[in-house]
Amino acid sequence: MFLCLSGFKNNTRQVDFEFTTGDDVSDYTIIITGINENGQKETVYESFRVE
Repeated sequence: MFLCLSGFKNNTRQVDFEFTTGDDVSDYTIIITGINENGQKETVYESFRVE
């Protein structure tokens, strides 16, 4: 999934979005990479398990 938030400002550093996964039990990792207000690359990883 590609999500573009051009000109987005959020002091809470929180973004809500929806996506779907398969019904199989599995581990998933969401990787979000972006450019912060200082022009530096930031990457966040969040893992979860579907049971």
